[in-house]
Amino acid sequence: MASDELEGLLERLAGLPEPRDLTEERRAWDAICAPLASLEGVRVSSVDAGGVPAQVFEPAGPVRREVLYFHGGAFALGSSWHNRGMLSRLASTAGARVVGVDYRLAPEARFPAAVEDADAAYRWLVERDGGALPFVVAGDSCGANLALGAALAARDRGDVQPDALVCLSPWVDLTLGGRSFAENADADPFIARESLAELAAGYLDGADPADPRASPLFADLGGLPPVLIQVGAEEALLSDAIELGRRAAAGGTAVTLELVPDVVHVWQLWAGSVPESAAALRRIATFLEECERIDLDADPSTDARDLRP
Repeated sequence: MASDELEGLLERLAGLPEPRDLTEERRAWDAICAPLASLEGVRVSSVDAGGVPAQVFEPAGPVRREVLYFHGGAFALGSSWHNRGMLSRLASTAGARVVGVDYRLAPEARFPAAVEDADAAYRWLVERDGGALPFVVAGDSCGANLALGAALAARDRGDVQPDALVCLSPWVDLTLGGRSFAENADADPFIARESLAELAAGYLDGADPADPRASPLFADLGGLPPVLIQVGAEEALLSDAIELGRRAAAGGTAVTLELVPDVVHVWQLWAGSVPESAAALRRIATFLEECERIDLDADPSTDARDLRP
């Protein structure tokens, strides 16, 4: 049963007017995220992440790991400022230095600009840290797409792999082939196939949506670190999450797929006010701790899966 706070959030989101164009959509997202303030005590600073601007969220307590994070927004919206409430709370909950990457947005910068920025930020983190701390690559919605793509590119060139991947409400199929677009159309107040198709076209600018760099669902998903996928059971993008989990598991990757009832797309954003959102961040922190205790090279049998379609 949804909490009162979540019910109130869903009512507010359902009552929002439909934006007429991208300018209105960006303004609406600014208004939605404006109240989501950073957690007090978490230090926020700016950094150049390999030529890509980023915001660093550092907890007051010990830093046990680093998280390279890519925000969502259909490649056209959002920033680490919009995600600051969640990223600061993730930093505190997981004892992590969280680097929120502000990759270039479409239509001002089209595919593969965001992919290139994600790769540049990944290389920067690996070169700067040198393996001193466990590190995680994470993202929400299209940011999960970029997080997965950055890890795949690193795997293919033989670079250091992260200790874990975290994909929140992932959008990893730009062909928009998932059946949940139709099945959950009335239940999802955020995502509609028609508007997502328009944003995808603006990002791709004629590129093939099935290109694995644009849609990592169609890449070889073997040889990746453990993956946590969190998704709402009524999301329009539910099919993306389930199919990502299935294909990654089929390639030998350890997958934990969490299907959460009642919640909205990327509900984790409201971790400062919604209990279900704060609980999701705690599960992420637990998952990361468990991954770091596993030596997959020494004992592949510890590669446990929890894949629930």
